[in-house]
Amino acid sequence: MKQAIGGGLAVIGIAWLLYVFTTPEPCERVSRGAAPVRVTGDVARWAAKNWLSQDGRLDMIRWSIQADQAVQSFLTHQFYGAGAECVRPGPRPAADAPDPSTGAASQPEGGAK
Repeated sequence: MKQAIGGGLAVIGIAWLLYVFTTPEPCERVSRGAAPVRVTGDVARWAAKNWLSQDGRLDMIRWSIQADQAVQSFLTHQFYGAGAECVRPGPRPAADAPDPSTGAASQPEGGAK
């Protein structure tokens, strides 16, 4: 039994390596290299869909996006150096964005006309 499982995992590993290295584009290699993290997140969300609330599902989506970005950043840094940019960072709030706690957009000093 151990030998069959080990052989199956070896085949899956070799197939994944071929999938990753068959493209000439570095950023596509990074994206394909992080595919197991995306698949694991998708399977976990699918398996837990009946037991989680809407907020729990959103938290799992947020976690899997962050995990995917972290793995892609790691792979980019390891194989292509610190100067390579293959992973887009997540959205950041703009400096002039309204404060959500106030509930209203800030107006310029002169006020709206």
